[in-house]
Amino acid sequence: MSIKLPRTAIAAVLASTLLLAGCSDDGDKDDKDSKQSSSQAADPSDDASTDSDEETESTGGELTELEAGEFYETVIDAQIAAETFKGTTTTTAAGQTITMNMEASYKDGKTASHVTTEPGAAQAFEAVLIDGVMYLKGDGLPGATAGKWQKIDSSDPNNPFGQLLEFSDPKKSLSIMEDPKKFELVGEEDVDGVAANHYVVTIDSASYVEKLGLPAEIKDLMPPELTYDMWVDAENRPVKMTQEITIQGQKTSTEILYSDYGTAVDIQEPAASEVATS
Repeated sequence: MSIKLPRTAIAAVLASTLLLAGCSDDGDKDDKDSKQSSSQAADPSDDASTDSDEETESTGGELTELEAGEFYETVIDAQIAAETFKGTTTTTAAGQTITMNMEASYKDGKTASHVTTEPGAAQAFEAVLIDGVMYLKGDGLPGATAGKWQKIDSSDPNNPFGQLLEFSDPKKSLSIMEDPKKFELVGEEDVDGVAANHYVVTIDSASYVEKLGLPAEIKDLMPPELTYDMWVDAENRPVKMTQEITIQGQKTSTEILYSDYGTAVDIQEPAASEVATS
């Protein structure tokens, strides 16, 4: 089923779904990758996730100052080693705020993630990414069938939601921080009780568009530079990320809080009977 959206709607979904899987892996890393079954992201009984509280609190040790050239790879490797995480994304644009809860896992070289908007959201939806396939559900989404999941066909050039799958690849979602124009360590700060180094990364907009494979015309709508703030813990895992961007006079701010590294998550592929057919 092909779903077509106007550019404004696509932008809204991208803004709230960007880093849906955060720094999750696409299976191209070597033996560092974690394992995952094709039908679920993680089983709550999985041995890798039994030490939930211990993993979450295991942020001891000294903070390490990362250099620009190693930042991108180090942060990705650290999240892969953690295997799972949860988090909250808050996006504010045009006077409206959307808060989403997410959980993600990467095992067997595969990424799986689940994100839901909080109750009362102006545009409520739910998304599951598993085995390289994205499913979306939300009665307010164009082309949606009430109560049914929409299966996204990434090979359909007319399906704008297919672009979202590009953001599940960490080499694209975080490659934007590779070879930055500016890179600064602000210093140590506290993020919800976790000691973290605060970094400010500035990238070129043209490079951003190219690395994420976005249409070239997007570059003309963006400011020349984009700046991201990221807080990294003693194990080099991101605990917070923020961005503010103004496009055509409209300011959008996004904050992502990462938590519960190594805890159990349960991400299921929708049953065939729950998926809409064309």
